Amino acid sequence: MISRNSFFSALMFALIFFLILGHNSTTMAQDDVQSEDNFDPFSDYSEFTEAASEEADINFFRNGRLLNIGISTGYKGFIGGDYSEYYSQTASFGAFFTYFFDLQFAVQVGFTTSDHNMSFIANDNSVFNAKMRLFDINMYGKYFLNTQNMTRAFAEWNPYFIGGVSQIRRSHSTNPVIQTTDSAVGFDIGAGVEYLFNQKKNFVGFQFLYQYVSFAGEGSPLPDPSGGSNSRYRQAGDPITLMATIGINY
Repeated sequence: MISRNSFFSALMFALIFFLILGHNSTTMAQDDVQSEDNFDPFSDYSEFTEAASEEADINFFRNGRLLNIGISTGYKGFIGGDYSEYYSQTASFGAFFTYFFDLQFAVQVGFTTSDHNMSFIANDNSVFNAKMRLFDINMYGKYFLNTQNMTRAFAEWNPYFIGGVSQIRRSHSTNPVIQTTDSAVGFDIGAGVEYLFNQKKNFVGFQFLYQYVSFAGEGSPLPDPSGGSNSRYRQAGDPITLMATIGINY
């Protein structure tokens, strides 16, 4: 006959056995779930991507711009050749439209125009005067620097690099008759800053732009109205522009 102590001991042993077995089953089930999550290529990655994308969208809508429209005015001259000797450095005017893909990259389309007086001594020692008009249509990419780690005073100016292409039309005239007209493609590069104000509804800025362009006859002597060519000057030089901008953000 089984004694009471033996029965109680057997019962306790069975209870401990089932508790241990149940704990091991639960642990194994949790390990299986964790293992499945660890080997699931989409679980953590998709959550991280959605969170990062949502944060970027919120940051863009709070601090970014969708587009802006602006005008520019400044100074246009020439470097790298004799253009600076017989073409005057003069005012330049223009307008532009910018579309922002995110906080750092945008595409800009616009135009600029400028009139340059031309004066040189011809072969017969007479002074020849004329005017050159430059009109260019341009398309640029603008890359704004990440100002998160910059000092606040500098970060508010939104520095950027700009570059792209332009179609430049050149017209020479002696008032009021246009004598010659030609065009060339320019490759442009520069840098600038923009400062947002009026609760970021408006902006002002400054920009430097260098245009590499080769018109017909680049490097050859300047044609002389009295005959032949003027060996004093050669047709060479590239436009540079220093301008101020102002506009509206949307």
